[in-house]
Amino acid sequence: IKKYLLSKPDLYSKVELIAKTNESAHYDIKYYDNKANEMKYIESKYYNGFSFDLSEPEREFGSKNAEQYEIWLVNKHSKIFAIKNINKLGRLMPLKYRVKIKLKEYAV
Repeated sequence: IKKYLLSKPDLYSKVELIAKTNESAHYDIKYYDNKANEMKYIESKYYNGFSFDLSEPEREFGSKNAEQYEIWLVNKHSKIFAIKNINKLGRLMPLKYRVKIKLKEYAV
C-alpha cells in the first residue's frame, strides 16, 4: 500500500508508515490527500475474499475519525480494495474475546 501511495505523488504526499514505530496508533499508514487537502489514516488488512479482522481499538478509532479513516484490503494477488467510509460497513459486531487464565488453577 505504501509503495502504491508513493507511486502517485500527484494524489498522495507525506506518506508515512506508522505501524513499525507506533503499534498503539490503531492505523498503519498516514498520508496527505492532495485533492481533499487533509491527512488520511489507513488501516491495512489482508482480505481472503470473504472477510477481514478489525480490532475493537481500530474500529473505535475509525468511527471517531470516519472522515479521515480508510481501510485498505489486500488480497493474495496484491490487489488493493479501499474502503473510504467505515460507516458504510454497517454495524460491526465483535467476534473475539481475549481470555486470560492460568490453567493450573482450573485443572481437573
